Amino acid sequence: MVDARRRRVYRLTPAGEEALADRVAEWRSFTRVVGRTIEAHA
Repeated sequence: MVDARRRRVYRLTPAGEEALADRVAEWRSFTRVVGRTIEAHA
């Protein structure tokens, strides 16, 4: 059976790409700090 629904494709705007990159950097920094805290208490 073939799905007849139309697919929607979305793209990030340049501002959205920049915001995503900022959030990814913040998340990586946060996870590093959490990892160090866990290792220090293990």
